[in-house]
Amino acid sequence: MTPFNAKLIEIGKKMSSSFEDHSVEFMDALVDGNGMRGLLEWVYFVLVGEKIITRIEELPTERKRNLWEGAKEFAKERIEKEKIIQLSRCLYAIEYYLN
Repeated sequence: MTPFNAKLIEIGKKMSSSFEDHSVEFMDALVDGNGMRGLLEWVYFVLVGEKIITRIEELPTERKRNLWEGAKEFAKERIEKEKIIQLSRCLYAIEYYLN
């Protein structure tokens, strides 16, 4: 693992801790803010690239549907489909750290 990837994984851990402490505010920032969503999505791709988690596309159908529905619920029709996909990746990354 490169030092850069290790740092991103650490950032993901800190972001997930913030999610635990301030879940409503954190989710609002993920939905409304491209920067935070983009950073956590980057963490997702590092976790996938390091084979720490499985790509969402490779998960069982029911699991994918749960992530998608959760992301849509948090988005509350404030963002378009592509950003909901990004939000799904963020939620999956957060879930990794919380479990």
